[in-house]
Amino acid sequence: MTSDEAWIIVERAGLMVGFVGLAIAIWQIIKTRGAVETAKTTIEESVSGLRAGSLLLLTQQLGACEAELVQAMRASNGSLFVKLCSQWKSEASQLRGLLSSDETIESDYLRDIQHSIGCAGTVGIHYAETPETESFELQDQAHAVLLAVDKVTGEFGFIAQRALERSVGNV
Repeated sequence: MTSDEAWIIVERAGLMVGFVGLAIAIWQIIKTRGAVETAKTTIEESVSGLRAGSLLLLTQQLGACEAELVQAMRASNGSLFVKLCSQWKSEASQLRGLLSSDETIESDYLRDIQHSIGCAGTVGIHYAETPETESFELQDQAHAVLLAVDKVTGEFGFIAQRALERSVGNV
């Protein structure tokens, strides 16, 4: 065997090792891609479950806040009503944020949520501008807030149903 023949054998062996290495690399890439897809699906399912849980929790909190708003209005407790309006604004804003990316939610409902947030904010501004010595006309101000809040909470059954459907659909 001459040195040229030996180099030919070494070259061929090197090419075979290179092809085997390339095949292993391609196999690892395919395997990794499958793992990435599985991880992506798992993350999407987790996010959907968290979102559904957040929606259910927010609807419960907002329902309780509505009941407390009614009680504060009946008791003519302006400072409590304003505090609850602030709570409504915060929680309703979170609800609107969660629902804004859901294509199944009508834009009218999102506008209703925003309207309720605006009404609640207006009461806070009016109350802050009213000196404590003056009577705060809670009944008049509260009526607009409660109408807007009631319009939002009236759709909670639908929201809870959608959240559960999405959560169960991803299990």
